[in-house]
Amino acid sequence: FGLILALDRRIADNVIALRQGTWNKGEFSKSRGLLGRTLGLIGLGRIGREMIPRAKAFGMPVVAWSRSLTPEAAKELGVEYKGSPIEVAKAADVVSVHVAANAQTRGLIDANFFDAMRPGSYFINTSRGEVVDEVALGWAVRSNGVRAGMDVFANEPTGNTGEFADDIVKLDGVYGTHHIGASTNQAQEAIAAET
Repeated sequence: FGLILALDRRIADNVIALRQGTWNKGEFSKSRGLLGRTLGLIGLGRIGREMIPRAKAFGMPVVAWSRSLTPEAAKELGVEYKGSPIEVAKAADVVSVHVAANAQTRGLIDANFFDAMRPGSYFINTSRGEVVDEVALGWAVRSNGVRAGMDVFANEPTGNTGEFADDIVKLDGVYGTHHIGASTNQAQEAIAAET
């Protein structure tokens, strides 16, 4: 959810401008805002489900697709059921992906998906890099005004340090961070307690 807020408020660009000595309050005051914007979820496992109350706290209605989601279960969760990832892409202002990496999900988010997204919408991937066709995402960013936030990449290093040369993060409109979603003291304690 931090990446959604960062994209909407252009936080990284704002920080860079200030560090470079540029005050441009007028430019950075131009934000769409999240109230009333639809969040689309691809995958409703434990993490995807945790996005629902956070979205509602920001006044965002939620649409969702998951292989196991039924219309009845969606109603119980307080989200609108969609029958496919493409339907989510068409209906959402922000799409957040939360699926495991496996044979069924490899390349799930492809050119057809990005073609269906609304111009200027936001795309978040914090699941796995191989789930997304990064070439298609690059096209969506350059040609359709999609803004993207990611902490997973198809070619990310396997260790804590290493060389990183993924061109997707060099595009204007893409915020990339290290793959650190579960790397907080609280998250590590929760994992240890669960284990």
